[in-house]
Amino acid sequence: SSGINAEYGEKCYMAPLLPLLLLLLVQPGGAADFHDPTKITKIAFASCSHQDREQPLWGEIARWDPDYFLWLGDAVYTDTRIRPFSWKRPSIARYAEQLHKMKHSPGYQGFQSRRTKILGVWDDHDYGVNDGGASDPIYASAVQDMFLDFLNEPDNSPRRSRKGLYGSYLFGSGSHTVKLILLDPRSQLDRSTQSVLGAEQWAWLDKELKSDPTTLTILGTGLPLLTDRSYLDKWLLYPMERERLLGLLSRRPNTII
Repeated sequence: SSGINAEYGEKCYMAPLLPLLLLLLVQPGGAADFHDPTKITKIAFASCSHQDREQPLWGEIARWDPDYFLWLGDAVYTDTRIRPFSWKRPSIARYAEQLHKMKHSPGYQGFQSRRTKILGVWDDHDYGVNDGGASDPIYASAVQDMFLDFLNEPDNSPRRSRKGLYGSYLFGSGSHTVKLILLDPRSQLDRSTQSVLGAEQWAWLDKELKSDPTTLTILGTGLPLLTDRSYLDKWLLYPMERERLLGLLSRRPNTII
């Protein structure tokens, strides 16, 4: 698989957008943040989309006509590469400019006009810096709101009041219910303590995995969980956190990572 730009990134399985404000209901019961009672059959996902490069895959993704499309990190490269493996964090103004450039790029703009709903979470480059972690809370809060605007997240979304982009969704009903859990492995990442999610997000995840029994559960995280590639920032660099996550997931049947 590849990124949206074909040659640029690594993760890519795809699909397109209508404003979420009209399509998802804040979940009144259970743990999930939102519930879309419509039965779904296709979910596509991708990452690694550079706004300044050709993006030839949107037409191909649209051809598959998925119900939902998930951004799983690096939807935009907001930081600036100074040299290989060295990046400069953007100002808040530049961050906003790069999101705007991507959202209004011809291929992606056309993709958003289709029926497919778009959800997502960030990784490092759309958070603000290569391999980035917890940073200035004023900066983190500002870019979080901007990124949620990029996703057309509803104004009343619980994701707007949290420290971090994590969130959960239920699709369908009865035996056709699917749960989606999106983790934020960036905004609370603290290398000094080897903590990836932070106490609040861990407590939230534990609750999410114990509630809303579903036929299938999908967990999305921009920080690679299963890879051992040496040049990537990954969960394997935080072994205690990784084992904790895998342990929690083992208790919930039929979970896809």
